[in-house]
Amino acid sequence: AEGRFRREMGGMVWFLEQKGMPQELVDEAVAFYRHRWESTKGFVDAYEMRKLPPNLRVQVFFEAYSGVIGACGFLQLRDREDLLFWGRFTSQLIARTYMRGDWLCRDTDPPDRLWLVLSGTCLEVQEETSYVFHRHKAGSWFGELAPFLE
Repeated sequence: AEGRFRREMGGMVWFLEQKGMPQELVDEAVAFYRHRWESTKGFVDAYEMRKLPPNLRVQVFFEAYSGVIGACGFLQLRDREDLLFWGRFTSQLIARTYMRGDWLCRDTDPPDRLWLVLSGTCLEVQEETSYVFHRHKAGSWFGELAPFLE
């Protein structure tokens, strides 16, 4: 996994240098890749879990993310036997690593996603004034539940 990850980072650095990007942008990209490696070790479990059959995927999710389920009130309320909900939920999981200052979404984006904060803090900010509406800490969620409840 590390070799593949280093090749991906090297390819991005090569691309940025070929495009004549300033060194500070190249350095920032390298910092992002290093941060991503430190937080995931190159393994994106949500992607791997989606390859499993639904029943097994749900069981693996409950084992791997029991701490997240315990910290998120709306997940605690869902019956573990509700395979329709959990099947949809786990089939759409995407794990991403963000760095300070990255935008997850904007208020003009369609309300079709649910965000779970697995670690760190996510700020809900008014873009023009930088006013912080809310701080979402690890275990909190925001966004739209409708895609999973249809």
